[in-house]
Amino acid sequence: MPSQAQRIPEDPNELQRLEREYYERAKKRNTRKRQEDIDRLTELRHNLRDLPMQRQCHRYRWTQTETTFDVEIPMLKACRDEDLYLVVEKDQMQVAIKTDESFGAITGVFPGDVDARSCSFRIHSRFNEPYIHLEIVKLTAPGMYEFWHELLQGEEESPTIRFKGETPRYSWKQNAETIELQIPVPDDVTKRKTTLDLDPAGDRIHVSFSNRPDFEPLEGKFKGLISPLDSVWMLGELAFLLPAAIVLT
Repeated sequence: MPSQAQRIPEDPNELQRLEREYYERAKKRNTRKRQEDIDRLTELRHNLRDLPMQRQCHRYRWTQTETTFDVEIPMLKACRDEDLYLVVEKDQMQVAIKTDESFGAITGVFPGDVDARSCSFRIHSRFNEPYIHLEIVKLTAPGMYEFWHELLQGEEESPTIRFKGETPRYSWKQNAETIELQIPVPDDVTKRKTTLDLDPAGDRIHVSFSNRPDFEPLEGKFKGLISPLDSVWMLGELAFLLPAAIVLT
């Protein structure tokens, strides 16, 4: 039996009443929707309370959103795209450089699943320091979000490795075997008047000049260990060469 067409009230008062009922129902629906959004946001904030949004690890650093990870991996020197060995699977990844054995492969297992086909990479440089940028896309259901405690299972928080740097007192650069430290000194300084002491344990350095008491001694503790007996220094180009027992950061 065909349904009857909706009757349009002729009485203006009845029409106004129906309009008020319609808007009241719409208001209630909107109120419920707003409350659902508030509840979802409250749950999200509660879940995020103990979750890191960014982290530095020794070989890489990352930031995350509810859907992606942006990962930066510093390199000693830039490489071509074709020299990068990158494998991203649903539950794990591996990064290496075919032309640089000193890079050392980064491998690990994700704590969740990723959309391997949507992941991408680019080679970038910041302040002449090259790095690999990875975008890791989390695999989530439509409309859902997911935050992870870590990028790779078992990772430890640590300052991310750098291959060169500069302070007001000195500059440095390193590779897998040595670290080169350059200390600007006054013109009247000679090697005879220079004192450079490396602690036998390989963890401290002291530099001073007998004819320049106004020069504040440079001293401090290394982040890692060096080999004092294998270390050499020269005054001509103001370069102190310190072979490292381990990679210094």
